[in-house]
Amino acid sequence: MIHRAELLEYVRSRGSFAEGQAEAAITATLNALGAALLQSERRLLAEDLASDLASVVLTAHAPRAPLDTEGFYRRVQRHESVRAGRAREHAQIVCRALAERLSPERIQLLLNHLPWLAPLLELDEAAPSPPAPEILKPREPTRTLATGSPGSRTPLSTERADRAQSQSVARSDDPHGDTKLSSTTGMTQEREHETLASGHPGSRRPLSG
Repeated sequence: MIHRAELLEYVRSRGSFAEGQAEAAITATLNALGAALLQSERRLLAEDLASDLASVVLTAHAPRAPLDTEGFYRRVQRHESVRAGRAREHAQIVCRALAERLSPERIQLLLNHLPWLAPLLELDEAAPSPPAPEILKPREPTRTLATGSPGSRTPLSTERADRAQSQSVARSDDPHGDTKLSSTTGMTQEREHETLASGHPGSRRPLSG
């Protein structure tokens, strides 16, 4: 059941109204709705309204020709005695207030007989739900062979060479320097001074012995 006080409070909160203008907007809009409906439909709509509001719908005089959107606005303007733009705004506010309070059956009744009222009776769609918290978390970077081994956060290209063993060739600037002909100082015997050319009198093992 919709009462005048709550409807009046909603209308006043949604628009700029002079003294007594909000009540006039409600009465003019309900009168236009009643005029657009058949008598049987008026009675069904009146069931959701308090008696003082229902009487406005039930006593509305039907026009000679069926109302459309523009005819509906003109009727509101005539009964409210305001400019056309103001009447349109007031009618939209009152219809929105009714859409939020009428039962779904009454809304469907109005739309079945007056489909042009749909833009005035449609409520805003619910805002989309916020994404789940896990969706907002930053994802871990994908690990591939190019960025490092599984379980590692350091790419292979940035691994330090000093992790090699102390005798590993990976730690030497010239790992084969002691055996290359270009850089060697001689065979093992030469380095140890044990060749015939390096023998001298008094050798530990003389040839005569």
